[in-house]
Amino acid sequence: MRFDFRLKGEKIWYLILILFLAISFRIFDKQIIEKLDYFKENEIGKEIIIISLFLCENLINLILSFLIIKNSINSIYLDDKAFVFSGQLLKFLGIVISSFFLMIFTLLIYTPFYIRRYINFISSNTYYNENNFQFNGKGGKLLGIMVLLLLLPYIAIVVLSLNLAAMTLKKIILFGIIFIIAFIMLTSYIFYYLRWLINFTYSDFDITLNAKANKSITFLLGQELLTILTLFIYLPTAIIKIIQHFASKIRIDNYTEKSYKIITEFETIKSWKYLGLQILLSIITFGIYLPWAYCNILRYIFERIVIEKEFSDSQQINIESK
Repeated sequence: MRFDFRLKGEKIWYLILILFLAISFRIFDKQIIEKLDYFKENEIGKEIIIISLFLCENLINLILSFLIIKNSINSIYLDDKAFVFSGQLLKFLGIVISSFFLMIFTLLIYTPFYIRRYINFISSNTYYNENNFQFNGKGGKLLGIMVLLLLLPYIAIVVLSLNLAAMTLKKIILFGIIFIIAFIMLTSYIFYYLRWLINFTYSDFDITLNAKANKSITFLLGQELLTILTLFIYLPTAIIKIIQHFASKIRIDNYTEKSYKIITEFETIKSWKYLGLQILLSIITFGIYLPWAYCNILRYIFERIVIEKEFSDSQQINIESK
């Protein structure tokens, strides 16, 4: 069974470009408002405008993100059969906005539960062959992963940074060691997040990531270091290598006679050239080419992903004997 992605850049160019412009404007809107003469002595009016712009920008971003997600899912095909997304915009906005206030009231403790609600909304409204996907990840488990691998190293770096006023060789070495440990922990978070994320039920099949932590974290660290050391020239290759690594460890199983595995058909040099060109064109056109790059990259990746039936040892012996 082979995937396909049939979305064209010209169909969503305005969505991605407006989203790109809205995000870019957010960086400069406060500086622009502060330079206007009207707001120089009107602090209350300035804050009202800033808050209003913040709310409008985020609402626009949410609507555009929803439309991009919907168009993208509806453009995924497996064996010439389309995936269908049936989610409603108002429900999507309700989940995101209510979760935003819950995160504020709980001092961000609700964040992993919001992520879980977000993913579950997308998956439960995605259908293939009239069956939808159910997400099995738990918010409480992601909270533990976040606290251990994100919050603690961040606190350690902040506390150490506060004591760097009087620079000493010992403090610099200590900061370097903690920074390296934090980098490793962040990479570990990426792995455990992926293993938490790839956990779905479709019909009577369980879709899970069966990857070992040590090997996968070491692999990710290697790809990150190569990307940094090559000044991101290696980035397209890193993307493909990471997809290959984790795709090969995804299992689709109903624990009877049916089990499937994912195979990828990437050629490293060709993939580096193609993905690198798409990224480069997006940069040199200042984002104008981004919608086409988005569709082309996803199409390139999906076209090289195949689902094959995985045979047990006894089944393999029977096949070979025939």
